[in-house]
Amino acid sequence: MADPFAVCSIVHNKLMVIDGSRAHGAVSILLKAAESSNAKNLLVLGDPQVAAKYLKNWQVHAAHSEGY
Repeated sequence: MADPFAVCSIVHNKLMVIDGSRAHGAVSILLKAAESSNAKNLLVLGDPQVAAKYLKNWQVHAAHSEGY
């Protein structure tokens, strides 16, 4: 299956891979408002195989990205 983000000019992911074993995804950015006044979701996946897939995806996009 082709990567649907391969041709995007901007990809905005809100995902962290922690210690290579957990993937944390959220619909919020990490700001004070997220703690005090916004209703947001957080998903924690404790599966190293899933974390590895997310990390590989990030590495693929980092390889062709431009800093700003």
